[in-house]
Amino acid sequence: MEQSCIIQGRHLHEPDFAEIRRLITVNPAWSRRRISAELAKAWNWRTSTGQIKDMAARSLLLKLKQRGMLTIPSSIIET
Repeated sequence: MEQSCIIQGRHLHEPDFAEIRRLITVNPAWSRRRISAELAKAWNWRTSTGQIKDMAARSLLLKLKQRGMLTIPSSIIET
């Protein structure tokens, strides 16, 4: 069965999860910040002024991790 969900108003389907997994797998040295920035660029996720929504993408990644739907790199600074 295809995995799907809605997070932050974005409908996510298996191709979206595959794209996120690919970004993480192909770039193991990337930080969460870099992954979220590249994801926002790939999805053309931007504010009305054209800036990439990297914080929104990072929040999305964390929510997917919390739901057990994705494994992301550890944060550099553990809180």
